[in-house]
Amino acid sequence: MWLSTKHLALGRPSQKLAKLNDGPYTILEQKGHSYLLDLPEHMKIYPVIHARFLRKDPDDPLPEQINPPPMPLVVDDEKE
Repeated sequence: MWLSTKHLALGRPSQKLAKLNDGPYTILEQKGHSYLLDLPEHMKIYPVIHARFLRKDPDDPLPEQINPPPMPLVVDDEKE
């Protein structure tokens, strides 16, 4: 999961220049609408984060979200 940095103090001179999301982090446990994340020690924030501040890792889609590659087009008897 990716963690939104909107409400985190990142030490950047401008929030516009900061990353929008940080991660990916591993979910250790679900607690209601929140998730316990495996955060590094240097972050010094409470590791239970509400779901609205988390984003699914785009490089790790759910099984039904994987789309097969499209079939090649045949133009003048050649695949493109």
